[in-house]
Amino acid sequence: MAGKKKARKRERPEPAPVQEPVPVPEPVPEPVPVPEPVPEPVPAPVPVAAAPAGARPPDRRAQILDAAEAMARQAGYGGFSFRQIAAEVGIRSASVHHHFPTKAALAATLTARYADRFIEGLGPPDEPGAQLRLIAAYRAALSDRAGMCLCGIFAAEAGGLPATVTVEVREFFERLIGWTAESLGETGDRSGAEALVAGLEGALLAARALGETAAFDRAAARLLDAAKGARWG
Repeated sequence: MAGKKKARKRERPEPAPVQEPVPVPEPVPEPVPVPEPVPEPVPAPVPVAAAPAGARPPDRRAQILDAAEAMARQAGYGGFSFRQIAAEVGIRSASVHHHFPTKAALAATLTARYADRFIEGLGPPDEPGAQLRLIAAYRAALSDRAGMCLCGIFAAEAGGLPATVTVEVREFFERLIGWTAESLGETGDRSGAEALVAGLEGALLAARALGETAAFDRAAARLLDAAKGARWG
């Protein structure tokens, strides 16, 4: 046994090292394309018609007076302001002040203009139908929804009006009563003319309060009959 060779131990091969798995990168998602905003179409400029050659610029002063008159005939002296007028005309308040430094100056000018237009619109007092023209002038305020007679509504507020406006209101009634007296043939006593003018102012007020134009027509017919009776009676 001693002569036997010792069996050689067979060496086992070392196991190959286990390689760790190489991490596979996750696929990066491709960015979703964002559509570019479509610009809104720019509207083509509207061509502005050129003013005709020789055309006059707008009469701002007249526009201011027109706006003030419309407001005053609806709500009196306190029914308008420079800011309201400017908004109506489409200008700045400073532009109104440029033409009329104060509200009193505006109202006085407005009253004088109204008186001139009213009296001149009546025509000659000695022509036939003078009283009918007077009645028609008052009725026009109801027909076009303009409101009251401007001087009539200012007269109702006379106690709170500036003195310059009160003077113009008095002048209107003096002129109107004088015209009416001449149309009635009154020379000294003007009571008939005063009664007719006062009656028409009251008829206008009543018709507006009642919302009935026919109320004015009925009152005016009675007033005209009374005026004719006083003249020819």
